[in-house]
Amino acid sequence: MATRFRPIAIATLACAATLARAQQNANPSAPAPFTASWVWIGGDASPKNAYAYFRKAVRLRSDPSRAVLRVSADSRYRLWVNGQLLGGGPTRCDPETQSFDSYDVTTLLHAGINAIAATVHHVGEGTFSYILGRAGFIVDGAVTTLGGDVVDLGTGESWRCLGADGWTRDLQRMDVQLDFPEVFDMRKEPVDFRAVDFDDSAWIPAVSIGKPPVAPWTSLVPSELPRFKQTVISPRSVIDAGEVADAREYHVDLRTIMATDHAVAYVATQVESDSDRDAVLTLGNDDGVRVFWNGVDVFSRHAHGAAKPGDQRVPIAMRRGWNSLVFKVEQLVGEWEVFFDFEGKSGERIDVTLATGGAAGGATVEVAGPYPNPEQPSGVCAGFDTVYPPEVDLAARGGRPADDREHPWRPLALERDAAATGADREVARILATETQRPAAATTPPRIADAASVLVADGRVATLRTAPGIGAYLVIDFGREVFGRPMIQITGAKGGVLDLGYSEKLDGKRVNPTRGDVRYADRIRLRDGAQTFETFEKRAFRYLKLSARDLAGPLYVDFVGLREEAYPLADYSEFECSDPLLNQIFAVSKYTLRLCMEDAYIDCPWRERGQWWGDARVEALVNYVVFGDTALVRKGLRQIGQSQRPDGSLLALYPASSIAKDFMIPDYVAIWISSIWDYFVFTGDVAPLRELFPRIEKTLAWFASLEGPEGLLRDVKGWVFIDWADVDKRGECGPLNAFYLAALDDASRIAEAVGRADRASEWKAQATRVREAYGKRLWSPDAKRFVDCRVGDELSTHASLHANALPVILGIGSEEQRRSATEFLCAAVEKDPTGGASPYFDTYVLEALFREGRHADALSLIRRGWKWMLDRDATTCFEMYDDSASLCHG
Repeated sequence: MATRFRPIAIATLACAATLARAQQNANPSAPAPFTASWVWIGGDASPKNAYAYFRKAVRLRSDPSRAVLRVSADSRYRLWVNGQLLGGGPTRCDPETQSFDSYDVTTLLHAGINAIAATVHHVGEGTFSYILGRAGFIVDGAVTTLGGDVVDLGTGESWRCLGADGWTRDLQRMDVQLDFPEVFDMRKEPVDFRAVDFDDSAWIPAVSIGKPPVAPWTSLVPSELPRFKQTVISPRSVIDAGEVADAREYHVDLRTIMATDHAVAYVATQVESDSDRDAVLTLGNDDGVRVFWNGVDVFSRHAHGAAKPGDQRVPIAMRRGWNSLVFKVEQLVGEWEVFFDFEGKSGERIDVTLATGGAAGGATVEVAGPYPNPEQPSGVCAGFDTVYPPEVDLAARGGRPADDREHPWRPLALERDAAATGADREVARILATETQRPAAATTPPRIADAASVLVADGRVATLRTAPGIGAYLVIDFGREVFGRPMIQITGAKGGVLDLGYSEKLDGKRVNPTRGDVRYADRIRLRDGAQTFETFEKRAFRYLKLSARDLAGPLYVDFVGLREEAYPLADYSEFECSDPLLNQIFAVSKYTLRLCMEDAYIDCPWRERGQWWGDARVEALVNYVVFGDTALVRKGLRQIGQSQRPDGSLLALYPASSIAKDFMIPDYVAIWISSIWDYFVFTGDVAPLRELFPRIEKTLAWFASLEGPEGLLRDVKGWVFIDWADVDKRGECGPLNAFYLAALDDASRIAEAVGRADRASEWKAQATRVREAYGKRLWSPDAKRFVDCRVGDELSTHASLHANALPVILGIGSEEQRRSATEFLCAAVEKDPTGGASPYFDTYVLEALFREGRHADALSLIRRGWKWMLDRDATTCFEMYDDSASLCHG
């Protein structure tokens, strides 16, 4: 029996919607050729984390009758006309189909002098929402005046430009998915450069790259999306305030003397204590580390992730006088660093003297290496357990490592974090680890009128600092927000203001390093009134402001967020007699709103990636809640663009080159079903015709992976299904179910576009898969479908996933499906948060509703989503815990 997935009851999904429909982007179906040139400021073609300013001043002899600008950039731009912000872009795209935005600026221009200004950021590295191209900016357009003049506004040498060196470029990425934090020196900003009367005579002419088409932008395509709606959001409350003391951990950055990957190195020093005492070595490192204290191996940890000071606590026995400390530090790729310090058993900091080679001296260590650390096929890093010369007989030498002629010891200066004047690369870590305490009683007070930051009404909060002592505020926006943080201040020259973001609090602390994301920005202040707004968006609920090294009082007038939201028509309402379900619906709807950016994104905080498994579920909810069609249509085309020569597709696109490793077969199948979803809800057959050749190629690839019985077998790539426990070996049941759904939906697509031959072929394939699944993946003993089959052996594991999908797709007999449904109900009743993630519970709920088990479905909703609400959720979590994204589609 051929059935298909359908959108489930709106209130049940752990995703939700975004925004409100608005003015449509000017989007001609066949855009006129561009006559302007792509430009940049010269220099490298693709500089890392580079910003630039662009300006053009033009005199009009009379008011305009029509003026339209077409704008794009690699990577992102922000555009102003006569000081008014128009917006930014472009929407995410493949450089081969570079997106551009159109702006009608007729009413913004006037007789006399006018100014067009832009700030452009070139990331210089690929992210999970950006494919690396080259640095460039283009404006194409002209103004026709009432007097009959036609004045060219397009980019070329008539535009002026300036490298924006107020932004610090040499920073670590926030994480592998996102680009860079922002460290901005307000003293270097060309004040009022957007104004008409700004003097740009010291700027240089823009450097022409070439007129379109020019590599890598081989075609320019109008954005399909409506103009985003801008709203300034105020926070709800200031929930904490106090003073901070600078972090003091010792920091060893091995990258400064050995820039290599897949290696290990040894770090050695001597530690002098004034007494015998029990102590704690606090430790943070990004890969594996082994610790030798006085020659004894006292700690070993082989794990990978960002280095977080104080992440590990190692008990040690200090003896009076000199003690030997040796670290063996592993490196895979990226950062290679160690943080350490010493505390008493009660947590008090112990002041020690560090020396090198036993001689009293300053804060230095000695380093030997690098030694090989090859990664084995099993994933084991061989160097971590290999005993290299410095490690031989440590105990026999009193903990002092041996010399090694091949890798001689080299001195390396230690850093004690200087939070204000240095450590721009460590802002998030500083905010996460600095000591917070109530403000000391001082005259004048360290912090005054903190709540004044909530409203821009002329009243100000006042922050004061002292050497080594800063002031902080923790601000709650009341719910998750997504946009550009902004702050209006009157500053003291040279002071520093750090902004740290988080979706949750750790006690009263904002932790900008949660999930190994470096989620913080820094402003270096100039004298006088100033407004700072981040160039890129941030997603958070809680904001920490931490001021330090101020030359005088800092007056903060307002802290807020500029939301640029996808405009959506909010025509859905839901209300019932159960307040809990009403609340779940509202929270889910708001989640979807935040996860609709210029694509359906998995989450606004950690990735902002267009992962198609998430996107399909979000789109299904959107059809019913908001009714938008442009965003999903764009996404279907973009995933289609990722098609590889063998017919497979990427699960995440557009994205950096690392995305080539993200071929998720179940997402490939889901993409085909999403095309049919689109047609069901819109009746628009054009995208079906456009994508049909890609569908044919994809299903040919799937067919090549079928075993003799008709099921996919031993499929390469990342078979994801869900984060939950699923046995994915051999003939994987859930993967074959998604394949079956794709065949069912592809046959319907073929009928819709007049390809009866393909419709017949794919129906026959679907019949074979459906029959084989019912026979080969059913356990007669357990009376349920199991996860997989390897040869003649059935898996002993039966997941919700392996049983929900057959129920939806009509696999097996009615008795089998009834038994599978009973299994689902029993499992959900036992633990509604244990069998699947909220993402896959979409399908579990669909199966329950399909079989008429409404009470069981509602029980899952009430208990699963209530679990989030009980933890103060304002958006839906990625998992049934709070360790991952707390706003996830």
